[in-house]
Amino acid sequence: MPSDAFGPSDIVILYALVEYNRYPQQNLMVTFYIKGPDNSSFSRTAVTNASGIASISFVIPQKCPPHENETFGEWFSMASVVIGDSTFQDTLIFKVGWIVELISVKTMDNNLTYRINFGITGDVGLEIALKNIAMTCKNATLGIVVQDELDVPVSSLEIVDFEVPPNEKAVLLYCKLNIPKWAHVGKAKVFVSAFTALPSQNGVPYCPSISSEFYITIFEPLKLAFHDVAIVKVAPSATSVKVGELVYIDVKVRNEGTEIESFNVSVQVNDQIVGTSCILNLEPYSSKTLTFMLNTSSVGVGKYIVMADIPKLRNEADVIDNLFIDGVIEIRKPIEQFLITFDYEGLYVDAYGTVLVVNGSIKTVNDLPCSLWVKEGSVITYSYEAIVSSTISGKRFRLYNITGPSSPIIVTSNMTIIGVYLTQYYLSVSSPYGSPTPTSEWFDAGTIITACVISPWQGPPGTRYVCTGWVGSGSVPPFGTNHTLTFTIDQPSTITWNWKTQYYLFVQTSPPGIATIPGEGWYDAYVNVSLSAPPVRGYDFSHWDVDGVSRPAGVYQIFVYMDGPHRATAHYSGRGFEWLYLVLLVILILLIILLGVLAYRRIKRRRRAGEEAFYRGWTAWYYGYNLRSEKPRF
Repeated sequence: MPSDAFGPSDIVILYALVEYNRYPQQNLMVTFYIKGPDNSSFSRTAVTNASGIASISFVIPQKCPPHENETFGEWFSMASVVIGDSTFQDTLIFKVGWIVELISVKTMDNNLTYRINFGITGDVGLEIALKNIAMTCKNATLGIVVQDELDVPVSSLEIVDFEVPPNEKAVLLYCKLNIPKWAHVGKAKVFVSAFTALPSQNGVPYCPSISSEFYITIFEPLKLAFHDVAIVKVAPSATSVKVGELVYIDVKVRNEGTEIESFNVSVQVNDQIVGTSCILNLEPYSSKTLTFMLNTSSVGVGKYIVMADIPKLRNEADVIDNLFIDGVIEIRKPIEQFLITFDYEGLYVDAYGTVLVVNGSIKTVNDLPCSLWVKEGSVITYSYEAIVSSTISGKRFRLYNITGPSSPIIVTSNMTIIGVYLTQYYLSVSSPYGSPTPTSEWFDAGTIITACVISPWQGPPGTRYVCTGWVGSGSVPPFGTNHTLTFTIDQPSTITWNWKTQYYLFVQTSPPGIATIPGEGWYDAYVNVSLSAPPVRGYDFSHWDVDGVSRPAGVYQIFVYMDGPHRATAHYSGRGFEWLYLVLLVILILLIILLGVLAYRRIKRRRRAGEEAFYRGWTAWYYGYNLRSEKPRF
């Protein structure tokens, strides 16, 4: 499809619609090849979606000087796809550049003669050329500034919402700016910028500004006046009508000079004048739209060229745009009736029920295609069923698109309306747990489906469910052991997710933490789990209990039947004789200490008794001790 132009930093989106026999092709790889004006190129790939569309996007580069114009010009793009053994291609060319571009600015006098000297208190005349590379009109706001030799802005002008015609048609605009008395004499410069709107209203530049130099002098001030009007657009209300119908022709005119203008505008088809209107006092840079009426009863059957014209003004600067030719109006003979045909695509013999309702009349597959002869101007209402049933269980048809005019139709020509349907199949999904994706629903034929469940799935405390795989039918593989699968649906299908229950076995000791007993964890339902109590130093094993119910004493190994979550506890008791030995040892140590104390006290008494005997009796006499137990004094 044709594409409008792009500017630097614009986003380009390329679409490729892939169809085979008018049916969208899904999941096909499309190659995009893009080449710039400087012969640089790159390639991308994309996959078609359910509507048969593949797309890529990229941004037009904005390079720095001196390479800023390397991206300007025509860009070439090509899309390629392989269907079967054949390769199909399509191409597109689009332009890149400044959407609105300022071409030139010249300083001139009343005689449209290029001039570089302009006196103080007089005017400086400007001729500005600009163009629009887009396919539609663009409104530009022009900012014009004169700066003297000291770069002081001395005069300015804003022209708001100036409509620039499309397709690179050059426009000449004339204006004047006064040079004030306080401007500095010498070399001056005029700058012209084009904005999307007034900068004060967030307008941004369309393109770089342009400038021109001239000299401000102290002599020969000029008073300038530029006369220029133009026809900007001619738009007929219809390009094909029958004899007797009215055609309205809109003509937009604009004053592109500096003076208020009054002038005539006339419209003609071939050599026949449609009408003439007078424009009074049109302000500079403003526009006005006139409407002319063409009664086709006064002209014969045939094709007519539409032209609008403004007579040349006195001393008009640009007369090329005074004439505008806008295509052809076809005037044809009246037709009594038109053939309207309704048909379908994508439905098969197994489709049944209502497919179409035309003006209240029901049509089935067997009634289509159907054709109606109706008078011109008649109104037809129709509706295709969004869903058409099938005689095959789990199959139906979904309305994808309608080619032709939408309802209601005002009949003006022969036409064919086609309802395009896509086949859908029902995928039935069964799963008590795991939040399955997808759930049961309809899918377009050829859709790639990734089905999965969350496994394990947590149940009540101590209980969980683990997916053991699936059982499938139709497009689904018959069985599998994973909890995810991918397939392409092309018939009614089912997925049944299978699950097993697991319970958690808690294993502990009493007293807590005196030993770690293997066996705690998740187990499939209804299995026997063997637990063995290990020997623990300093403790004697007593018995097991399961959920508080004691097992026989002294039985080290038990089996727990996993018919639900269970808690098994191995009970131990401390060994008492070890404490007795410790107590006896302490008592023995205390007795030894006591006996030592008693022996020490006895020896001490004996020593004291001997000393007392030494100091009494004959020993005392012999050694001269005082019999009164006093020591002798020497």
